Amino acid sequence: MDIMMDLKVVTIDFWGTLYHHRGTPEYRKRVITELLTKFLRTINYDDDLKVAQTFYEVTNKYVESRWESGVAPSREDVINHSYEGYGNRIPKEILNRLLEEVYRMYTDELHPTLTDKGEETLKWLSSQASLYIISDTFTIIGNVLDKILDNDGLIKYFKGRYYSDETGTKKAESDVMRRIAMIEGVAPNQIVHVGDLLETDGALAMKEGTHCIIIGKKDLPQQEILLNPGDNPLFAFCENFSNVKEAFNDMVNR
Repeated sequence: MDIMMDLKVVTIDFWGTLYHHRGTPEYRKRVITELLTKFLRTINYDDDLKVAQTFYEVTNKYVESRWESGVAPSREDVINHSYEGYGNRIPKEILNRLLEEVYRMYTDELHPTLTDKGEETLKWLSSQASLYIISDTFTIIGNVLDKILDNDGLIKYFKGRYYSDETGTKKAESDVMRRIAMIEGVAPNQIVHVGDLLETDGALAMKEGTHCIIIGKKDLPQQEILLNPGDNPLFAFCENFSNVKEAFNDMVNR
């Protein structure tokens, strides 16, 4: 006999779940270099240090290394690191403007690709539960992701959005799931998290005792957690975001 579950909240990852990066890393690097070169020309800056070719990589490597050490880098940290990395030869004002230009690109030329049937699936999920975003952010910060969602008319589906650059902690280490549970007045087993990575999205669900749907996987080998009864969250796996509706319904009817 099926047991109806009372799932009231769905939290969703951004990258690799709802959105995907545009093109290949090589394509993105080329676009960033071309557009930063164009920007520097408009302000008559002589790019003898080839900052247009290296700025994003220098910045991104630093941001990722800080997160790996467990520290959330501030914008001031990023600019100071870049300033020192270029031998104190590029004014911080210009570095700030370069970073703003990178942010702008991700809402225009490098606007991420919405997953197949993304809005259709979000609309359906919002009719079934309260929606939130929980996502790790690195160089491309939460404010930029909000602009992407707003530009695509999707921000209206979410009651709240939690990004690591704003919370100061990475996904599995944060307390945002507990915050959401308190806001909604629900228990952890009334929440399902949707993401693409077991090591982050799955870890978050395991830590908080919620359900979890991992997308991008079809026949994933049985994980030990799936075999353990008790308080462990229940996992489901599906190939893409458009299949989340089916996975959600399967969970509800377990």
